[in-house]
Amino acid sequence: YRNNLNYIYDQMQRAQQNNIKFIHADEAVFTFNTFIQKSWYKRNSNIEVYDQKVKVQTMAILGGISEDAGLETYIIHPRSIKTEQYIKFLEQLREKYPEQEIILFVDNLSVHKTKETRKSYEQLRITPVFNVPYSPQFNGIEFYWGILKGHYKKLLLYHLMHDLPIDTVDFIKSSAKRVDNQLAQKCAKEGRVNVFKQFLELSQ
Repeated sequence: YRNNLNYIYDQMQRAQQNNIKFIHADEAVFTFNTFIQKSWYKRNSNIEVYDQKVKVQTMAILGGISEDAGLETYIIHPRSIKTEQYIKFLEQLREKYPEQEIILFVDNLSVHKTKETRKSYEQLRITPVFNVPYSPQFNGIEFYWGILKGHYKKLLLYHLMHDLPIDTVDFIKSSAKRVDNQLAQKCAKEGRVNVFKQFLELSQ
């Protein structure tokens, strides 16, 4: 744990001191399936239950944020992100920053470590930094996803209540636009601050 945290801290420091793009990245799943399963009624009375089922297409988003730019880029894909989509995400980052050194902070999901993915890291000159297991507080994008999902749920519930068409992809894109970019920057900063705090505590 400590060695991993020290490495993360060192890479964050290196990025700050050398104008290196440090991006917090991760996947998030958006879904909302509701069922009416139980109801209150008087004992021995006859009731009619209308079982409603609402299905919303499950979509996954892969995105990245940074302290200086906020939301960097994202990819939306049905159900879960595969290696192909992850590599496309890496390519988008390199296209956005063709010359600048990039450090990508991600968790230990298998798609981040496949043979094809590691080859792409090398070809695209992107340095992966893997988070400490079970430590989402170090990756600022986790805070960003929480905010984004809040906007998503509001849109979804509004459309459900008014019997309007539901488009998960459109809701995700609309939610991303509603999150102030300065807030995305603060989320990235919060992750870094949490790493620095933990590093200092372990150093005492």
